[in-house]
Amino acid sequence: MFRAIARLKVPVRLRDIRKDPEAARKLVAEGGEDQVPCLLIDGRPLYESADIIRYLEENFAQAPG
Repeated sequence: MFRAIARLKVPVRLRDIRKDPEAARKLVAEGGEDQVPCLLIDGRPLYESADIIRYLEENFAQAPG
């Protein structure tokens, strides 16, 4: 997932819920679970790495040519 973020140059703000209690609270408040990874898209959580990568590819990959 992190490789896809870097390769596609997606501006994602990463938070470590183990080191940042406010980020952990916000994750549960907005996403409903304390599961990571989680990508919030327009207020909707996306949890599975494969689903996150698919979303990034579909929405941020440059068309060839």
